Amino acid sequence: MTSQSSFPLRPSLEASFEVTPVGVVPAKRKRQVSCGACGAVGHTRRSKQCLGASASTSSAAGAQEPSPAPAEGPATAEVPVVAPTPTPPARRLSMSDMGRLVFFVFDLETTGFRGNGGGEIVQVAVNVMDSDGSILQDEFNRLVRPRVPISRGDSWQVHGIDDDMVAGEPGFAEVGALLLQFLSRFSDDESKVGVLVAYNGNAFDFPFLARELAKHELQLPTFVRFTLDVLPMCRKFANELAPAASLPVPADLKLATVYRYVTHQPLQNAHDALADTRALCEVLRSGYFWKYRCDSSFLLDVAGKCSDAVPTVPTTYDTDEDTEVEEESLEPVEVDEEVAEDAEDEMGVAEDEMHDDDVSGEAALPDGWHLNTPFTGVDASSEFQQWLNNDGQRRVGLLCNPESANTPEKAFNLVYGKALNLVIKYTNQYGQYREGDGAWRDVDRQEMLKWLGICSVAAVQRRSDPPACWFSTSPILALHCVTDVMSKRRFMQILSALHVCDLDDQPERDSEDFTPLYKVQEYFSVLFQQGRKLYAPGQQLSLDETLVRAFGRIGFKVRVISKAARYGIKLYVITCSSGYVLDVMPYCGKYKDVDADLQMFKATVQVVLHLCRHYEGSSRTVYTDRFYTGLEIAQELRKRDLYMVGTIMANRIPKAVRLTNAAGKQLGRGGFKQHLYRYHDDDGHDREIGLVAWMDRKPVHVLTSHHDTTSAGVCRRRTADGLREFRRPTVVGHYNDNMGGVDIADQRRLHIQTRIHGLHRWWIRLFFYGFDVALCNAFRLFKLAIPETHRDAHITYRDFRIRLCNRWLKTPDPSDSATPAPAATAPPQHIPVSLDAIQLRCVVCAKWFDKRPLHSMGGKMERPNTTTRKCEACGVPVCAGKRRPCFNMLHESENSRQLYIADAKARRKKANTATTIT
Repeated sequence: MTSQSSFPLRPSLEASFEVTPVGVVPAKRKRQVSCGACGAVGHTRRSKQCLGASASTSSAAGAQEPSPAPAEGPATAEVPVVAPTPTPPARRLSMSDMGRLVFFVFDLETTGFRGNGGGEIVQVAVNVMDSDGSILQDEFNRLVRPRVPISRGDSWQVHGIDDDMVAGEPGFAEVGALLLQFLSRFSDDESKVGVLVAYNGNAFDFPFLARELAKHELQLPTFVRFTLDVLPMCRKFANELAPAASLPVPADLKLATVYRYVTHQPLQNAHDALADTRALCEVLRSGYFWKYRCDSSFLLDVAGKCSDAVPTVPTTYDTDEDTEVEEESLEPVEVDEEVAEDAEDEMGVAEDEMHDDDVSGEAALPDGWHLNTPFTGVDASSEFQQWLNNDGQRRVGLLCNPESANTPEKAFNLVYGKALNLVIKYTNQYGQYREGDGAWRDVDRQEMLKWLGICSVAAVQRRSDPPACWFSTSPILALHCVTDVMSKRRFMQILSALHVCDLDDQPERDSEDFTPLYKVQEYFSVLFQQGRKLYAPGQQLSLDETLVRAFGRIGFKVRVISKAARYGIKLYVITCSSGYVLDVMPYCGKYKDVDADLQMFKATVQVVLHLCRHYEGSSRTVYTDRFYTGLEIAQELRKRDLYMVGTIMANRIPKAVRLTNAAGKQLGRGGFKQHLYRYHDDDGHDREIGLVAWMDRKPVHVLTSHHDTTSAGVCRRRTADGLREFRRPTVVGHYNDNMGGVDIADQRRLHIQTRIHGLHRWWIRLFFYGFDVALCNAFRLFKLAIPETHRDAHITYRDFRIRLCNRWLKTPDPSDSATPAPAATAPPQHIPVSLDAIQLRCVVCAKWFDKRPLHSMGGKMERPNTTTRKCEACGVPVCAGKRRPCFNMLHESENSRQLYIADAKARRKKANTATTIT
């Protein structure tokens, strides 16, 4: 052990700790906060007490008046005056102070998660860093044999250390002594000051180590004076500094995630003490963390955090009026801005900007932002059209032959056919495994469609009772249309064996490729991959989330109060603006089914990039809400030749460009400001992103990399004075028009929702969700495959499902015709078709009116005949019938047809002109 260091603690901390016998754990005390200006306890430097005391002290010091001499006279009773104890002033760390620090980065692996009787140490590792950030070669890594079996706790599942691995290892009494000897090796120079560094050390490692040292009557070397927890530094950077400076933030605050964020490399052998200390060294050496390693909010006295059981520093501070404070006293106060300038990087610069904001009281504008600068926008529509023209096979809308989707049954088979084959295959596989080959009868395609048809009938009728009531003998409860199709026993047998995954290849829970969504992963992949082959979206894409109502013990069940279901499974959905669902990504907690190159981003960025991966390079525009929108995702989408428009949270943009409520009221309702953000991408191109801050009832911020921010339209709002018109930026109108694709899909799906009440298996809910989405997509394809003049052009989604139920259950459908609808791309023919009960003048009768008789009734016509027929190819009204030869006269020759059509157009133009003059 070395002699006591000459560097005193802060007086406020020394006064709050008393001398405690070795091995005795003192009672917890509330830490007293001292003033940073005068060092006194009980107020802060912002209080009036400190300001008044400072002013009076400074004025007295400036006057420098000598104290008056005592007056001569008889002795009087003296009033005792208690002189205040002088306290040394707080000092900033100088460059010489930080040059004397040595950092001991350590990590503990334990049998439990609490140091107070909840576990013991099983592994301890230490790495040493010099004051310049260099990692020394000396390492300490030892296993420890605990006094309790490791299998009693759950921590062994984290670090993987079991009883067999520590059977021959020494206890902590011996390992702790070796640890102190290792630390003492770096105290040869009396000027060195040690700092214990850990990740989440304030809550775990520091108190755990202190209690273990107290149990075995061990003391830290006296030169180890401070502790540093890196987790609060990471939390401050992720929550405050990075969003304000428009920098990416880690997906979470785990050490492995922060290490990947800093080094762009995955952490190997995580939760091993030595591997964790090496990773923490790399994190601490990065720009922001290294620059502010001595910040007073992070660097704490070791007596208050680590050695509360064994005081290793003097707990008294004797001072008198003649005591002078040593000039080189080490005090963990705020670091000067000039410290460690050579280690600055992007994170350090962001911290400087925030520090300047706090000091000056004004919101400084980060680099790249330009106030009140318009964004001219990008012609993304032309780029999208050019992308379509580059390949002759690219097109928008229906990608299949219209004749293959011109009936409800054909459209459904196109969308759900492959997924249905998957359901039949795995249902038969599980049925044979569950009931045996002799008791199970394989399900074929027609029988599975009947089973789905029964579920659809219950959904159309909105039955909220269990399936047993559907097959009831009671005429009130029974579904009479299904009792003749399938028996109750067979329906329940198929329901019990229903599966959409291969049980033989199901991964173990402890394996690396395990995912809770394994039961529906292949089902969703086949379903939505087929859906993207049948339909190509336009230039606008909508990305949002939905909630599938589910109960039971689900590890990734969420609560969303803004949804009607409240509790269930959350799914991230991307659709076109019309509501056609293109892809789905279920939320399953920490398990993320994304590519390895996306795991470095935060969760919202991973979601957007994963769902947009099929449309990269197409110059499409993705519309998102405030949960996803940010500068990082806009830049990443721009790298992939995609644009983004969305509302953004105010805390994701700098304070200088935010529109507060007070500023919005001064601006007035309908007023808006526009700002610009410029940056350089990886290819060296200059890119721009626009921000619109619009005052509606509340401030609204919209981020766009597509539409310009200069143009504005008009919107109507209901006020106390009635309806009024206010200005609205055009980009807000585009957002309102194209953002509702997911909402349209949800409204259509929830209008008739297929589910079986009383069945709480979570994957069954997702199975029926995929079935309902397939029906909605098939309905969209059917509407695109038939012409607008067909009688089914205005069919509703409810009637579409009823048609399918009639087909599957073989029930008569009076509304269904024997002939399918003609294809939308079939060329029109010269045949008479109906005008939908609208009577118009016949073009032939109108031309020969009062010139010669046309019909066999004799005499001349008193007025032109009206008709309810027209030629499908020509598009003009014409009489058609046995007694009216107008249709034949119209098509005598191509010349006569053109003359009749031209005469009809001239007569219509003349009538319109006369109406206008009148």
